[in-house]
Amino acid sequence: MAGRGKPVPQRTALDLRSIDTVLGYALRRAQVLEAALYADHVGRSGVRPVQFTLLLLIRDNPGARAIDLARVLDIRRANMVALIQELEANEWVERRVDTRDGRAHSLYLSPAGVRRLSQLERQHQAHQQQLAERLGAADLAALVGLLQKLVQHPE
Repeated sequence: MAGRGKPVPQRTALDLRSIDTVLGYALRRAQVLEAALYADHVGRSGVRPVQFTLLLLIRDNPGARAIDLARVLDIRRANMVALIQELEANEWVERRVDTRDGRAHSLYLSPAGVRRLSQLERQHQAHQQQLAERLGAADLAALVGLLQKLVQHPE
């Protein structure tokens, strides 16, 4: 790939046998492609993948605490604070005093956040469709399932 998911022009034939079976290499190549396709569909809106992921998690877990989101996403607490502040600055997320612990804050999508996430999900669907066209829907689902299994945290 020559950046942004475009094929590399064939200048010389290289022997790739040693790296074609290396998981890390395959994952990195797939990540580069996925990031390029994301940028073409969702990224044009200026929303980074981590922001989109947080909006999805907050929508699906209203009242979640930032510390719990950070744990799920393996993000350092200080970085999570900055991410939440970005979402608040865009008026997509509201922090409210946690009803269970008055010292903590719970996160909720604002009405603007609900609208923005709806737009982003439509863009993301086009992104997913492009991935499905490359692999087929069943293989894409199988790949996602295998990757989830690979990174699953033992509870």
